[in-house]
Amino acid sequence: MLNRFGRQAMAAWQELAPTALAQVENPETFFEEVGIQAEQAWIDLTLQLAGTDTPGEAYFEKVGRIEAAKMQARELVNRDWCRPPQEAIETQPTPPAL
Repeated sequence: MLNRFGRQAMAAWQELAPTALAQVENPETFFEEVGIQAEQAWIDLTLQLAGTDTPGEAYFEKVGRIEAAKMQARELVNRDWCRPPQEAIETQPTPPAL
C-alpha cells in the first residue's frame, strides 16, 4: 500500500516521466519502497531541522518550530525523493499562446 510520499512520487512520474515509468517492472512495489524510504527521510530530516528544545521555550514556540521543520522537511523530501531523476524527465509541451 502506498503512503503519501509513494503516491506523490507515482503521480510525479506519471506526469513528468511516463516513458521511464512504463519501464519500471513492478510500479506498485517500486513506489511503495520509495514511499517508505521517503517517509523515513522525512522523519529524520524533521528531527534534524527541529533541533532540540531551548531553555524557556514556550509551548507555542515549540509547536511552531516543529511544524516549520515538518513543512521544510516535506518540501525537501518531495524534491529529492518524489521526483523522477532529471535524465528521465521528458520535455514538457509548450503551453498554448493566449
